[in-house]
Amino acid sequence: MNALLRGALFSILLTCLSVLHAQPVQFILPVINQQATGNIVTLPIKVVNFDSVLSAQFVIRWDPSILGFFSVSGYNLPELNGQAFNITNTLDSGLIRFAWESPNNVIGTSKPDSTEIFRLKFSVIGPLLSGSQVKITESFPTYFEITKATATGGLTAINLSQAGLTQGFVAIGYTVDAKEPGLSALNAVLFPNPAQSTAHLRLDLPTPSDVALCITDPLGRVLEQWNLSDLPQGENVISLPNVEHFALGRYYLTIRAAQYAGVLSFYKF
Repeated sequence: MNALLRGALFSILLTCLSVLHAQPVQFILPVINQQATGNIVTLPIKVVNFDSVLSAQFVIRWDPSILGFFSVSGYNLPELNGQAFNITNTLDSGLIRFAWESPNNVIGTSKPDSTEIFRLKFSVIGPLLSGSQVKITESFPTYFEITKATATGGLTAINLSQAGLTQGFVAIGYTVDAKEPGLSALNAVLFPNPAQSTAHLRLDLPTPSDVALCITDPLGRVLEQWNLSDLPQGENVISLPNVEHFALGRYYLTIRAAQYAGVLSFYKF
């Protein structure tokens, strides 16, 4: 084989390797439907294109009023252990920080597609018809960053906007479309809160939508449930019915509009 041909083949090989190494890492969390208050749910974190990874760091967030942190387990990366997870104030904040480095700082670590790298377990504490996204993100001082070794001996960094993220969701007593949890939550607020005899929902809809509303107590018992058809885009103010008849205590309002959802809590005094 002449030198010119060898050089061309070598150049093609380097190009192919560069393309393979350039593929962004993907992280996949599941959507778990039809849960009941009191259940323990397990969310595995799976990866795709986890090739030549030198280090990884990010934050996982959830709603701590819906899911209570239970444990992290199933460590499936070289030298991965509990020290890679910062769980300070995790129960209250709904946030866990993750940082890991491959023991091989030259070629990094590679895993087959759909490998589970660790698992999170939560206790379901929210009321019926509520739910929580479980999402990979960043929060100061932990920024999302994946570093990978390149075919030429260098490294490349992948940030939050470049990664492929399939976020998770836990739905209590209902089923959601797997595509739904990745969308933004509604812009909604209850006032006054605490409430005495009346309470109102201020709801900012990004598009015209039908809206389903449900009020439950902390045990998940449905107290009020109603549907509003074709509410207009923009700010809507909705009165909550029969608040004056509620006993003193905490309540949950579940809001579902098209592919948007949210849960707000309020107090009656």
